[in-house]
Amino acid sequence: MKHEKPGQFPYTRGIYEEMYNHRLWTMRQYAGFTTAEESNKRYRYLLKNGVILEEKGGFSFVGYKPEFSKKDLEELGKIESILTQSGFEPILLKEITEASRFKPKRVGDLIHLLFAQGKVENLGNNFWLNRSNLDKIIHDIHGYFKLKEQLVVADFKEITGLSRKTAIPLLEYLDKKHFTIRKENVRLKGKSLNG
Repeated sequence: MKHEKPGQFPYTRGIYEEMYNHRLWTMRQYAGFTTAEESNKRYRYLLKNGVILEEKGGFSFVGYKPEFSKKDLEELGKIESILTQSGFEPILLKEITEASRFKPKRVGDLIHLLFAQGKVENLGNNFWLNRSNLDKIIHDIHGYFKLKEQLVVADFKEITGLSRKTAIPLLEYLDKKHFTIRKENVRLKGKSLNG
């Protein structure tokens, strides 16, 4: 086990290379039939016949709408507000937990709901950003590339008002999502900005 690595066979150190350093840990329950093939056959049947829909992170019943308590809605609003107020600055999950004063598990659940609703985006490394703020950054980057061919970190920091500490994770996210293409120390316009 000494030389085994996470995300590599025989998976004694975990199935993901970075385990849960960059993703929320969730419990999953398997509900199915005798074999994976039988279960997949049933899921395809239910999808084809409009009983279930494939959603981010799993399946849901057609027409099912989760009901939230007043407390749930208030807490969702607080988390969303914290993320909105962070502006263009990505915020760590730990900082959201501290600002909200909610338990870490509760913050994780609320962030997951906001992510499923398309209101927040996980940038990686436990950094999160309000989706509308991210869309503004993408819009500004698109405008920048209409005038210039290359983007350097200093220009990105000027556009966003971010420090290097928070600019770099955001640039890495933009690279990963093909909004930008990293070429040595500069970024070029990515294919996702052509749409």
